[in-house]
Amino acid sequence: MTQGMVVADCSFDDILDDPGYFKELLYESKLLCFPELNLSREQNKQVCAALGYVFDRQGDETHARTMDRKDWPNTSNKVLVQWHLENLDHEQPPLLAGWNMETFTCPKGHGRTGFIDMAKMCKKLKVDRSFEYVFIRSATEAEQLEEQMAAGKREFYINNTENTESIFTIATEGIVEYAPPQRYDSDTGYSPPIMDSVSPHPITGEPVLRYMVDSFHVKWLPVPDMMTEKQLLDEKLSEAIADFDNQFWWDWTVGDYLLVDLFCMQHSVLGGFTPEQRVLDVVFSTEAVSP
Repeated sequence: MTQGMVVADCSFDDILDDPGYFKELLYESKLLCFPELNLSREQNKQVCAALGYVFDRQGDETHARTMDRKDWPNTSNKVLVQWHLENLDHEQPPLLAGWNMETFTCPKGHGRTGFIDMAKMCKKLKVDRSFEYVFIRSATEAEQLEEQMAAGKREFYINNTENTESIFTIATEGIVEYAPPQRYDSDTGYSPPIMDSVSPHPITGEPVLRYMVDSFHVKWLPVPDMMTEKQLLDEKLSEAIADFDNQFWWDWTVGDYLLVDLFCMQHSVLGGFTPEQRVLDVVFSTEAVSP
């Protein structure tokens, strides 16, 4: 299952001169890879804006917090960052990422990024039913949500069970020009939205599988006869994600630039680097102008 499109011999000016062309390529492939494009931080923002997306936030991603976890593997052949979709708990999650590799001094082949197109996965697995779920930010909040679900509620409110200051620090770590997501604005709690496991792409309209298997963040709303069908889907999706033929891996070099359709692309990162060796300048953008 081919994923990702490598766009060689391209310049920053080429993209700005014909953004509509690159927008169409992105809608088709969901991932554009520009080897050694060597953009500045400001140019990263300009590319995303030229494609018609609205700037949300920009910052450095080093995966330092993941590395700080006790006994967490950090070798080039082990997954450092688990397969995930971005910001599922946000009412308006980012739709596009501009990933600009500013620093890359670890050995070649380390810190690779993997992608799985969940639109293609939805089609491949012939998923024709959607289930509702709520995405929570920590395992400690699960009991609150489960009690509200058991009471038959359709609107939920989660009281903060963690230190608000530490949550804010996590949200803003390494970030410049960053506005914290709405769920961090209150020191009392937040209201997680109900999500659909299959959702139409906001631009192309194609159905996309929008959930993560075996994640403590995902709590399913109970539905009659759901469990058997849902369990079968989980099993098929787990096998498909583990199948290398369904994955696309990018082997980084300093200056590489990736445009990622975050609505579709589940992604993962292999280890084998320190925070100082691999610094990714990330621009997140939201709404886009339809083609």
